[in-house]
Amino acid sequence: MCGREGFCPNAVIGMRRAFFDWSSFPALHVLRGGLEVFIEEYARLDKEPSNVVRDIPTDEFVQKVKDLPGIWTPSWQVNSCEPNQRWLTYGLFYFGHSPVDSGVWVPKTVELLRRVAGCRIAAFSVLKASGVIGMHSHPELGNGIWTCHLGLEMQGARNFLCVDGDFVTEEVGRLVVFDGSHDHCAVNAGTEDRAILYLEFDTRQSDG
Repeated sequence: MCGREGFCPNAVIGMRRAFFDWSSFPALHVLRGGLEVFIEEYARLDKEPSNVVRDIPTDEFVQKVKDLPGIWTPSWQVNSCEPNQRWLTYGLFYFGHSPVDSGVWVPKTVELLRRVAGCRIAAFSVLKASGVIGMHSHPELGNGIWTCHLGLEMQGARNFLCVDGDFVTEEVGRLVVFDGSHDHCAVNAGTEDRAILYLEFDTRQSDG
């Protein structure tokens, strides 16, 4: 653990950075300015999980649900064939595509996401109390395609993101940017839900 509250903004793993200072990416200032909008529209959603499980590659999953209204889907679970019922996601944006009813439930959120240059994928992500997202990596990321978490709702000092052994304490309003091609996991050690806005963005487009 390093830095204030366990956050090392430029932690280096080997010769590659694991975490990045969000303020160095102009595209992400849209997210910080839209925090109240994201919180408000997240709060209005029905949190009942669907029976559709996100257990296949993202592009295949999007094709499966693209004509459905927005839904909360249980996610895959590391080293298990069972879905992770404590980890739910609500898809918001996939290469320009959004749920068919996004104009009803999350119109301002989607509008803001379309203003984030380089945004590839975005979702609301909920990790329930005592939930764990096991260690995993996304080899399709890295090389300028980074992952961003923006805290929307959670208990203070109870939610942690670990990337290759370096821990970050996640908080409401805090933007955390990291390289998702590194091994990483998340833990909610609290008694309430942890909700974040999850985003993957391509810096080669956002800063070009």
